[in-house]
Amino acid sequence: MKKETYEKLGAKRFKKLVFKVEKLKWKAIKKLFPNYLNGMEKQYRKFRDKELKKAKTEEERRQIIENYKTSVMLMKKEYYTEQNMNYHIDMNNPDKIKEHLKRNKSIHKMWLKVDAIAAPILISLLALGNTWTIPFIAIVGLEAIKNLQCINLQNYSLTCLEENKELLERKSNRVIERSRNKYREAQDVITKVITESEVVPNIDTIIKESKSKESLEQLRELLLKEKENRERLAKEKGKVKEKVRGYNI
Repeated sequence: MKKETYEKLGAKRFKKLVFKVEKLKWKAIKKLFPNYLNGMEKQYRKFRDKELKKAKTEEERRQIIENYKTSVMLMKKEYYTEQNMNYHIDMNNPDKIKEHLKRNKSIHKMWLKVDAIAAPILISLLALGNTWTIPFIAIVGLEAIKNLQCINLQNYSLTCLEENKELLERKSNRVIERSRNKYREAQDVITKVITESEVVPNIDTIIKESKSKESLEQLRELLLKEKENRERLAKEKGKVKEKVRGYNI
């Protein structure tokens, strides 16, 4: 019942709009900010170092470093796949999206409260003859609509995830098991290097730590697979562009 209600309130339509905005966002980032990855990683390092100064125990330091590495890897994954983790399921960790959805929902609820406070103040000022408030009232109104739609979409997505929880878990387990069986040695090397390093290691470091022929071959296959995925995404974008040109839009 909840799912149907969220759909009637526009969840599916708004989701399509979110994905369109997502494509435009990554296109703009890659065109306007060529040093995006380095800049973001620098910001993450600053935050890590700031938090490390506050750490009182070795366990706190370890957790801060782990959070830093996870954030950088997630940021890079988003950049290369052009998919924000907020609305795309990672089959290696399908529960992770729930954390993103709940966190974003709380943020939009907070801003909705701000809109609820600002709107009556601006309307009161307008009633007193302050016509300069009109564009601000319009902006607050649009922001409120956006926040309401975002909350509705997050409720819809959370409901869908809950309804398909068992199916997603089975699929996730199959994906993880298949990957583990095929790339066991390479994954062991990658995990070891990432765990022992205080930064996110580059591919050269991982290759140096790959001592066996099997781990090197598996690593090569993983890199080729990633390359194919990126090429596939690029082709799909190309097809969309050609389709748009064909309609003279």
